[in-house]
Amino acid sequence: MALDTKGKCPEDPQRFADELIWHIRDGLINGGDVHLRPEDLLNGLTLEIANRKVADHVSTCWEILHHMVYWQDQVVAYLAGTEDAFSNPAGPPEPDCPADKTMLDGYRERFLVGADQLWKLAADRDLSVAVPSWGDAPIYKLLQIVMQHNSYHLAQISSIRKICA
Repeated sequence: MALDTKGKCPEDPQRFADELIWHIRDGLINGGDVHLRPEDLLNGLTLEIANRKVADHVSTCWEILHHMVYWQDQVVAYLAGTEDAFSNPAGPPEPDCPADKTMLDGYRERFLVGADQLWKLAADRDLSVAVPSWGDAPIYKLLQIVMQHNSYHLAQISSIRKICA
C-alpha cells in the first residue's frame, strides 16, 4: 500500500486512516520495510546474552527490552483509556537482571502482545485526536514514534546479539 499524501490532506481520509493502520500493524508486528520481525529477533534470546554488558556505555538486551515494554505499555494504556500517556515523567524504573528465563520470556511476550494491542486499539480510534500529555501531537504521530522507538532498540538488540554470537 502506498501511503503518500505529498504534504496535502488526503482526498479520502478514511482510506488514508485504513492505510495508516495497515502500515502501523506491518511495522509493529512484521517489521515492515524497517527491521526483522520482532518475534524472530527476540526468540532465542538467552539469559546469558540478555544480561551481557558488551561495553560500559551500552545497555544490555534485558535493559533495552525492559525500556521498550515500559514505553509501549504507556501508549497501550492511553489508547485503551486506562491512563494518560506518559503520566510518569521520570520514566521506567531501573530493571533488575532477570532472575530466570521465565521472567525474560514473560517480558518478550509482553512486548509482542503489546505491539499487537497497539494496532488493534489504533484501528478503533480517530488517529487525528491530540494527545495532551504528548504536546498535543495526534495519535498517529505517537504511533509512528512507538514504531521508530521500537525499531531503533530492536536494532540495538540485534547488534548486541551479533557481538555475543
